This record gives sequence, C-alpha cells and structure tokens, in this order.
Amino acid sequence: MEYIIFLTKKQRNFGRNIVEKSSMVYNSFGGGKDRRVSVKRQKQKQRAWLVLLSVIAVWSLILLRQQQESRYALAMEEQARGAEADRPEEGSQEEIREAASGKEGLSEDTGEELPDGRCLVIPKNGQNPEEVILKEDELHNKLELKMSGVYFPEAQKYAAEKWIEEILQELEGAGSLIEGVEPFYDWKTKTFSVSIFLDHLYVPFLYEDESCYYIVLKRPREVYERILVIDAGHGGKHPGTMSSDKAYAEKDINLAVTLALKELLDAREDIKVYYTRLSDDSVYLRPRVTLANEAEADFFISIHSNAFWDKKAHGTEVLYKAEGIASGEAAVSGAAFNETAVSREGITSRQLADICLEEVTKVLQTDARGIWEDEDTYILKHSQVPAALIEVAFLTNRDDLELLCQKEGQALAAKGIYEAILRAYGEEERKIAE
Repeated sequence: MEYIIFLTKKQRNFGRNIVEKSSMVYNSFGGGKDRRVSVKRQKQKQRAWLVLLSVIAVWSLILLRQQQESRYALAMEEQARGAEADRPEEGSQEEIREAASGKEGLSEDTGEELPDGRCLVIPKNGQNPEEVILKEDELHNKLELKMSGVYFPEAQKYAAEKWIEEILQELEGAGSLIEGVEPFYDWKTKTFSVSIFLDHLYVPFLYEDESCYYIVLKRPREVYERILVIDAGHGGKHPGTMSSDKAYAEKDINLAVTLALKELLDAREDIKVYYTRLSDDSVYLRPRVTLANEAEADFFISIHSNAFWDKKAHGTEVLYKAEGIASGEAAVSGAAFNETAVSREGITSRQLADICLEEVTKVLQTDARGIWEDEDTYILKHSQVPAALIEVAFLTNRDDLELLCQKEGQALAAKGIYEAILRAYGEEERKIAE
C-alpha cells in the first residue's frame, strides 16, 4: 500500500520530537561514547538507530493519517444520510434519470421525461463551487464541466481523489454514450474540471440539485429546426494558397470573411450555426465534414479563396459534390442521408451552389465563373448534407486581391453568402408551401 504524506506543522513537530527523544535514550546508554569502538563501528550503529527511529516515526504518522481518514469517512457518511432521500439508493443511471426528471430546476422546454441514456450525473460530494461553467467543443464531441472555488486542504488530498473516483463510477453508468473521461483538480487555483468525450454531437443542458449536477444531452435536431455549418477553409499550419507577393495567406482571408458572416448570423435566433473554426487554428478535413454530418445540417458552406498561375484569372466560382458519389462518412458519423445529398425539403448541393454563386457575385460585383461538380475535394465527397465550397475571388489577381484584403470587401463577401443562406432557406419554405 502506498501513502502520499502531506504533513501539517503539528505532525512534523510530533515526528521531530520522537527522533530527538529516541536520540537522548540512545546517548544515555553510552551511544557514541565508547572510545574502544572503532569509528566505523560507531557510524554503523548510528545508522541502524536512525533507520529504526525513522521507521517508528513514519509508522506513527501513518496511524495518524488513518485516524484522519476514519474521521473524514464518518463525516461523509453523515452527510450522505442527509442527501440520501434525494437520490436513488443504487445510483443507477436509469433511477437517477427518473429522479432528475422531477427536479424543480428543469425548465419547461426540457422538463419532459428524459431520453434513455441521455443524462450524465456528477455528484457534488458536499462541495459548493463559486462558479460552474459548461463548455462545448462541438468539433470533437467534447464537454468540459469547470468548477472554480472548490477547496480541499492539501492534508486531505485523498478527499479529492475519492471524489474523482466517485465521478468516474457515476459516468461509467452511461455506457457507450461516453468514450472517455478526464478529471483534473488544480491545487493552486482551487479549480476542478472534468472533460467528457461523447460518442456523437449533442446539445447539453446543465441542471443541479443539492447533491448532483445533471447534464441532459439532446441531439441537435431535437432542439433546433434550422442548422447551418460554416467552414473557414485552412487555418493554423495550413495556410492555403498565397498572393503573388506572398503577403496574404488564404487562411487569413477565409477567417476574416467568416467572422464578418458571423456578425450577420448572430442576429438570427432562428438559425443554429456551428463553426469549424473562429481563430487561426489547425483543423483537419475529417472533423470539418463530420461536424456537418453529425449536426444533420441543412447546409454546409465552406469559404475559400482561389489562385491560378495566370494572374488574369479572376471572379467567383463554387464547387459542389458530384451527384451520386458514395461516401463512407455516413457510417462514421451516424448521419442518415443518401448518396445524393439533399436537404430536408429537397435542396441539392447543385442548387445550393447556384444560389451561392448568384448572390455572392451580385453583392461583391465579381465575375461569375460558374459552378463545378467536384469528385475529389474531401469535405464535399464525404458530406452527407447539401454542401458548397465558395471560391470567393483570386488572391493571384490584383483587382480581386485588393477586394479581399480590405474589410469592406470582406464584409461584402460575407453579405453575399448571408443572402445566399437566407435565399436557400426561402427556397425550402417555398417547397414546404407547395
């Protein structure tokens, strides 16, 4: 059995007193005074005595530690008896969901009977954090519950460890819903966090009562009527194409247009928008398209900038998925769409590309180079939702570059894409009316 010893000042003084008194006993019996004993023999005796005294001191401290643990366990049992009436005896996920569905903290829109296997339970263990934040990482199906102001004395490190064990045991009851859990307690900032990796993309709702936190998970389509995924192409260590003078990287232009588009979409409460990146991050292709498939998005729009060896090439073009191209991504993401990506009301990728080209060129006043069926681009090939990749303009053309590198031009490009999105949804509504 291993012990990690955290000594209080009182405990250190106790151990020091044992060593000092034992040394006095040793000296009273003539230890170190017999001149007939060689110096080597004398040192051997001293070492033996010190080892013995050290063992006695450590063993005494272990006994004190065990007494502390016993007192703490009794206190936790008393506290658990007080909360026992609010929690199921066995603590199974099914019983806890039934208890959580009746909690007063549930709001009207999520107060119905909880879906089977969709409630995660995190016990408080008597803690009352100053602040609790639930963060989402939609790109990696990850949740992070962060609690600040969680105090554990360093002499009671075992209390934090027991709490973590209890949380892990509770989350194990969720079965295949969870793919991984990473709990962590920061002793310096007194902050506890637990990262939860889920099997699919969910929309989390956080509730609490006196004994636990409850994270209710719902699929995006159970919460939102309209879902859109916007992808800022490239990013991080993937710069994309460059301007002829190498002064401008495509990743920066794409991000600037995306952020301008976000300002417009933020005003729309009727559309839930997922973004693959909102900063200069390296994002691989698979997570981008998986996000669109997991969200069962109405539309997936990827924003890019073009380049060509002939500097005269200019204007806007849009790529879309080749009709009937099979994709293995559906099996990976769990999305239920056929090979020809069609929105819920019949808008195809080709129709989406047409709309994007018309609206962007109308607002940005660039030449329309056409729409192109693409069989090779990864995010289009593996998309199970209507997808369009917009090449806004050419970084290698002087006039196009002047438009793209200015905020006014970026705002116009964003406005054109925004109008295309609204028109695409309008086409859906028209088909519903018919």
